[in-house]
Amino acid sequence: MDMVGSMDGTHIVLEETPIWRPAAFSNYQKCYSMQTLAVVDQEGLFIYLRTGLPGQEHDSRVFADSQL
Repeated sequence: MDMVGSMDGTHIVLEETPIWRPAAFSNYQKCYSMQTLAVVDQEGLFIYLRTGLPGQEHDSRVFADSQL
């Protein structure tokens, strides 16, 4: 079986309160963040990166919103 790489999601913490929809960017850790989804190939090189969705979004929603 061929392996494409690895995929993971994480929160990027925002240092300031967002002006647009601040409640949507408030995550379960009680801080403001953006969701990020990244995919790397078998050599560890990024082949896909999606960021900017509010921190409150569930991982499954971030994946569904991606082009993967």
